[in-house]
Amino acid sequence: MGFEEEESVESLWMKSQGSRCELVSRFHSLQYPEAVAEHLQITSVTWNATGSVIARSYGRVGDGDWSTEKSYVCTWNPVRRGFNPNHPDTVVDVPSSVMCLAFHPSRPSLIAGGLFYGEVLVWDTSRTDDPFIGRTGLSIDSHMDPVYQVRWLQEVAQSHRLLVLSVSSDGKILVWQMEKEGPLTLHHGFALVAQQMPSNSKMSKASV
Repeated sequence: MGFEEEESVESLWMKSQGSRCELVSRFHSLQYPEAVAEHLQITSVTWNATGSVIARSYGRVGDGDWSTEKSYVCTWNPVRRGFNPNHPDTVVDVPSSVMCLAFHPSRPSLIAGGLFYGEVLVWDTSRTDDPFIGRTGLSIDSHMDPVYQVRWLQEVAQSHRLLVLSVSSDGKILVWQMEKEGPLTLHHGFALVAQQMPSNSKMSKASV
């Protein structure tokens, strides 16, 4: 289920925390008007390593042809002079619904995203002309179902490789590497095999 766009802006609300209530202020309501006009939903939100930039992906998680419908990845810097919550600093058109996003933990301009049709893409938001720098492509070894989670992995010391982990509803957990701009190649992976799983739903671990 995606995050719904806010229909109205409230400056304050009360958030319950056990026995006490905390007053929370909302400073901005971030929107991309074109995505709102197309009735797209927010599918993921992530902050970059410096905490100054927030990225949001738009897509459709309900009715519609997910495989062909265009979606967007947008970023805002709320502390930038001239910040406009209705005008993202970066807008990337994506040919399929983006299901998840993750900023790199130490390289604040890099974002990985998982798509509905199974691909994993990487963007560099410091490149204003064309942020796209890498993709997994589709093959027998890649995901065949939507990618619902992506995570950056710890890089090997003195290595220029980028490692991205992706998880899909097809049962695959894959690790991709990218040494330079272009294709992400499969580093290694695991597959959850239904036949190896116990029929008892209270299983403590799964075979891979």
